[in-house]
Amino acid sequence: MLGEHDVAQPEFAELVDQYDLVIAHRMDHDEPWPSEQLSVTTLLSEPFDVAMSVGHPLAGRSSVSAAELADESWIAAHAGFAPDVALGVVEATAGVRFQRAHRVNDYHLAASLIVGGELLALFPRYTAPRADPRLVLVPLEDVRIARNIDVLARPHALARVAVAGTLERLRGAADVLQRARPSASAAVGPGLHHVEVWLADVAAERAGWAWLLGRVGFTMVSEWSGGESWEAGDTYLTLTASPNLSAESHDRRVRGPIGGS
Repeated sequence: MLGEHDVAQPEFAELVDQYDLVIAHRMDHDEPWPSEQLSVTTLLSEPFDVAMSVGHPLAGRSSVSAAELADESWIAAHAGFAPDVALGVVEATAGVRFQRAHRVNDYHLAASLIVGGELLALFPRYTAPRADPRLVLVPLEDVRIARNIDVLARPHALARVAVAGTLERLRGAADVLQRARPSASAAVGPGLHHVEVWLADVAAERAGWAWLLGRVGFTMVSEWSGGESWEAGDTYLTLTASPNLSAESHDRRVRGPIGGS
């Protein structure tokens, strides 16, 4: 059975009584889900970007500050929902109350209103509609607001093969989605786009990589049984198991294979 419920964040946990898997979102600065009662799997850590029409004066920018947005008119979500909470964080950074022209909980409707005028909104980077070429997303430069896309489940439900398999497919879909939208806008200069690191045993080597990546500013955004993805700005790095290995164990002093044609 599938269902769609437009609920405020605290109400997602209650839906596990009706469904084996609940795809929920939680602002990253909020209290975590009650993990003593639920199994929680994070699919994505998704930043919010500023959505605007391609003709807006700020549309050509690589990023915008909160203060630059103070005089704009906004489409906000209803109170208590993630986009409205995110907008409140931007307001606090700017030090002013923004003008809310509309309150809309549907991103597709919000996108239609944006491309038809000069309104702005906060859209999640990976899951918001972006098929319309008249809509662009511009990152915030002085405040990072993100939500976690999590899968909530009763622990015993994951023992069922069908449920566990569905969760793995959701993990894979989230990774594909993040790869397709690594950043809100095109890179403005040379830089590293992505790296894929093949490991013989992801579980055994995870702790060392997590320490290193965390120290240099990366954040883990998705995880699955055979690997995980990390993000820092416009760069993402994937740790994954691979059958294409030159030895059974890893030696950091030995060079890797050099490709060529």
